[in-house]
Amino acid sequence: MSTRSTISRLLLGLLLLLPLPASSLAQVSDKEKQEKEAERQQQIERKTYELVDEIAGAAPGLKLAENRSFILAAAADLLWEHDEPRARNLFWDALNTLNLLNSSSQVTNGAKPSEKEKQQKFTQYFALFRLRQELLQRVARHDPQLALDMLRSSHQAPLEPVAWMRDGFTPPDDRSLEQQIATEAAARDPQKALQLARESLAKGFSYQLIPLLFRLNQQNAEMGTKFAGEVISKLRGRNLATDLQGSSIAVSLLTSSRIQPGRLLRNLR
Repeated sequence: MSTRSTISRLLLGLLLLLPLPASSLAQVSDKEKQEKEAERQQQIERKTYELVDEIAGAAPGLKLAENRSFILAAAADLLWEHDEPRARNLFWDALNTLNLLNSSSQVTNGAKPSEKEKQQKFTQYFALFRLRQELLQRVARHDPQLALDMLRSSHQAPLEPVAWMRDGFTPPDDRSLEQQIATEAAARDPQKALQLARESLAKGFSYQLIPLLFRLNQQNAEMGTKFAGEVISKLRGRNLATDLQGSSIAVSLLTSSRIQPGRLLRNLR
């Protein structure tokens, strides 16, 4: 072996024994740090989900039904991306809890209720409606069809009018909730939203109709225009002088057509 070859081998061996440059060490160090940080985040996430599931498991021990339902729904919301089947079950548990609350609010002694009792029923109705509304909105953000199935499996008894109600006043009901669900669906599936909107419109008007129409129009202008025409056709058969919801919807449509001339205005002519 030549002297030059021997010297080259010795130099190569010495280079391999020398410490790595600082930049190389920094790269290795950064990679290790990233791996450790990712592992730490996974552990935190796993422990968090375990804690959320534990909280959900303790919810039945809460005294108030509205608190039990809230905890179950909040846990389902957090668990959806991690464990969807578990989250779906928790959402159903939350709804069943409200259904029990709904059943207890409908119990009567058979006697004609006084105005004070009607007022209490009025307050209970709106409190329960708000709880159902919040729950179904949570569900609809994940799966509008599931929210619709849950809505149709629950029902609030119609509200008896009280003395101070204005003529033509209609309390919110399942039609309003259907249209809210359809509004959430519009962001994902305009065609499905249009189907839900038509089914709901066939049952009557609600104040949620305008937000639904606007959302549908944002996602698909052609579908929004088509549905606006259907709404207007139905409005023409109503007495807007005595129909508060119908007149409110008509005014909103007219106002929006002036702000955004062209689409909805063509239907109003």
